[in-house]
Amino acid sequence: MILGRFIKQLRASYSAKLIAIFIVALCLMATALNITTNRIQKSTYTEYMRTSGLAMAQLLAKSVQLDVFTENIEELTIPVESLLSQDDILQVEILSRKGVSLVRRTKNNGDPMPSHDAILAEIQDKAPHFKEWPHSFSYSWPVEALATTSSADALFFGEDPEQLQSESVPLGYISIIVSKMHYTKNIRQMAIRTGLTILLLLILLTAGILLLFRRMTLPLRTLIHKIKEQHHIGEVHDDIGLLDTTVTGLITDLDHSFQTINDLTNSLEDKVTERTRQLAMANDTLITRQEYLEEANKKLEKAMKDLQEAEGQLIQSEKMAAIGQVVAGVAHEINNNINFISGALPSMDRSIADIKQLTGKFTAASTNPTPANLMAVRAFHKELGDDDLFESLDLLMANIREGVNRTTNIISDLKTFSRVDEQGYQEIDLNKSIDSTLTFLNKQHLQHVEIRKNYGALPLVSCLPGRINQVFLNIMNNALHAMTAQGGSLTITTFVKGSQAHIRFEDTGVGISKEKLPKIFDAFFTSKNIGEGSGIGLAISYKIIEQHKGRIEVTSEEGKGSNFEVILPIVSREEGWHG
Repeated sequence: MILGRFIKQLRASYSAKLIAIFIVALCLMATALNITTNRIQKSTYTEYMRTSGLAMAQLLAKSVQLDVFTENIEELTIPVESLLSQDDILQVEILSRKGVSLVRRTKNNGDPMPSHDAILAEIQDKAPHFKEWPHSFSYSWPVEALATTSSADALFFGEDPEQLQSESVPLGYISIIVSKMHYTKNIRQMAIRTGLTILLLLILLTAGILLLFRRMTLPLRTLIHKIKEQHHIGEVHDDIGLLDTTVTGLITDLDHSFQTINDLTNSLEDKVTERTRQLAMANDTLITRQEYLEEANKKLEKAMKDLQEAEGQLIQSEKMAAIGQVVAGVAHEINNNINFISGALPSMDRSIADIKQLTGKFTAASTNPTPANLMAVRAFHKELGDDDLFESLDLLMANIREGVNRTTNIISDLKTFSRVDEQGYQEIDLNKSIDSTLTFLNKQHLQHVEIRKNYGALPLVSCLPGRINQVFLNIMNNALHAMTAQGGSLTITTFVKGSQAHIRFEDTGVGISKEKLPKIFDAFFTSKNIGEGSGIGLAISYKIIEQHKGRIEVTSEEGKGSNFEVILPIVSREEGWHG
């Protein structure tokens, strides 16, 4: 069943065919590599056996030269038996020059050995000999009377023992037979290791090829899968056939598409001409509309300019109203002080006239000190009353001095309020600015209102003093107006919170409804009766505080009063921001 599915998949899938071909090719290559490697290893190992065996025979031949020459069998037996004790050596034999066995020792492990005659037939005069038999290796080396011209280690330095030359006649021969049991076992183990290594490499290469082919054929498989989904095709027997059919269909569709494109191209020029005509008409319409919009824009710019001029006039009107209120307050205060002075002047004139008259009588009496003149001076002095006269003069001078001091204070407060002698941002004491502004509030409104001051320690704040005073004046006038009917109190609180100065004006007036509260800073909005307010005082105040990077927060409850809190950043002159 598995084989049938594999054959079916192999027939249907182009990728499976390619993978199968590569796997078969890899198996053939692995088999050839295994055979070649085994042959090379066997040849190398055989050469090693030949070299090591001949070296062993050569060493034995050198060690028994004298004993072979004297045919001392007892001495010859010792190295032969010592050599035979090695596992793989089956037979060691020392022969005379004529081929007569002097010493032969054999060890039988069950493996057949070549016959004595076969060994003698292979021995050649003056030449080392090596031969591979089915179950053993045979080595022979001549026992020479004199040393060879080559070194005893020639075999280990790459020299061929069969090419060694000797200048003497051999005394005899050394024959050694070595078993191939370990040789065969080692050859088999090397073949197994080589086969396993090649098999592992084959498995790794096969896995790598599978992964590589899956990655390489992924676009192809994806394309075939999409074709099957699009055309609702189930299993197919030939992916390439499906691709061929699909590509053929695409080519046919492309031919139809090109034909359609040619047809559309033939009619495109007329359509382009018609579209161009329509665009030209639309362009003319747009030009007309643009001219109309430019004209409308000019009208809007003029209207905006007029609006800005009107706004400027309203702002100036509000400023003039504030100045008028200040002037009225100043005139009222100065008039009171002048009344102090003018009320004292008539009494001052009478007292000075009496003093002049008294001085004249004293002068006449001193010039003509008659009893009558002296009596007249005493009578007039008693009539005037010395103590009452000067006490009256001191009181009059005190009244005049009080009037002058009040006038001086009013002028000082006026200068603080208006700051007419200062330009730009200045560092001022807000508490003093509030005090100076209180001087110019409407005295009629102050009759039933209690002013409560709760000043905190404020640092100097950099601002435009005249504008800040205008804000204070607008807020306090609105608070007084809200308490005109029933009276109340206006509490002014100043404090620092973080890096901001807070000035809170809390009145107990009529308050502001929730509906009107969001609109109080809108221009021309007023809750006062018609003719009592312009509706731009708080709007101007809001803009002034915004100019100073501050804000005004308002809370109010109708019937209980309002709370206006001006918050200004504390910015030193060194930081020097400008609104």
